Amino acid sequence: MYLEERTIKRRMLFTGKIIDVALDCITLPNGRRAQRELVFHRGAVAVLPILDDGRFILVRQYRKALERCLWEIPAGKIEIGERNLTEVAARELEEEIGYQAQLHEIMTIAPSPGFSSEKITLFIADHLQKIEQPHRCEDEFLEIGYFNNDQLSQLFAQSLIDAKTIIALQYVALQSMKQGENNAQ
Repeated sequence: MYLEERTIKRRMLFTGKIIDVALDCITLPNGRRAQRELVFHRGAVAVLPILDDGRFILVRQYRKALERCLWEIPAGKIEIGERNLTEVAARELEEEIGYQAQLHEIMTIAPSPGFSSEKITLFIADHLQKIEQPHRCEDEFLEIGYFNNDQLSQLFAQSLIDAKTIIALQYVALQSMKQGENNAQ
């Protein structure tokens, strides 16, 4: 491919529990050399839970890299050996908000492809059922919130929502618009 950057040499700088970091020496399409700082991530899933009354469930978490809290859809990383992303999504839904649901995979996104290999597979969850005693992670501290469209608009205006959540919500909005157009015809 004429836009491809070819790796000449990779130097691993860090190997962690969640990410690995490398510095690649590359050849650009014009033949010149450059360096790329890369973050490798196993990937994640994220789930937009929709209640029967049309409200959405989000979780509020402190994000150290931003030094602030954000409202997000429940999400989590894919563990080593996990292949069934629907099962990963079901686990995260139970751990973070204490629900089981029907899950529908909608798309996979690459949130920061300029430097990270992370891919997040997005799901919609409907037909939610509260679990009596959900399994919770000891190292996760979050607040659960229930939002209608007007309340979500306020969060958007205040920049309190992350990108994966915005993408999932926009997907649902586009599907609703599409459904409305089909019903009008």
